[in-house]
Amino acid sequence: MKHFSIALVLTSLVAGLFLLTGCASMKYGHAHPIRLKLVDAKYGDPVPGVSAVWREDQDDLLYGASHLGPASLPPSDDNGMVTINAAHEKMVGRFVLTCPGYVTLYGVYSDGSLNISREIQPPPFPQDIFVLDDPQTITPETDGSYTVRMPK
Repeated sequence: MKHFSIALVLTSLVAGLFLLTGCASMKYGHAHPIRLKLVDAKYGDPVPGVSAVWREDQDDLLYGASHLGPASLPPSDDNGMVTINAAHEKMVGRFVLTCPGYVTLYGVYSDGSLNISREIQPPPFPQDIFVLDDPQTITPETDGSYTVRMPK
């Protein structure tokens, strides 16, 4: 009888975890990675050490307004790569890229489309929701990554 009780508790815990992750998936959509390759705008060389802050927002009739983040991501590696591991398909992602000696860039990712700009509205709080001024669309490379040119 004791083994049955333990098995019932464990089964309930596992079922609860599946239910919890399934509900999050219904609300935010499935998570997928986005890879940004950050390169020098003039020379095309990788830019290591770029800091990135990521935030996702959702304004849904059923679930209401919600957000995830902001979250600081690990800086770009020696190849200039930054990976955002949890981009959700039902949310709009916003990021800020900063690196000493380079212009700060702002980006918006939604529905597989990436746009970047040097300017946002309303400044000066980029950790909140912002809109890009004069956005530039970045198309994905054949490997699915997005090359972002960092101007000085």
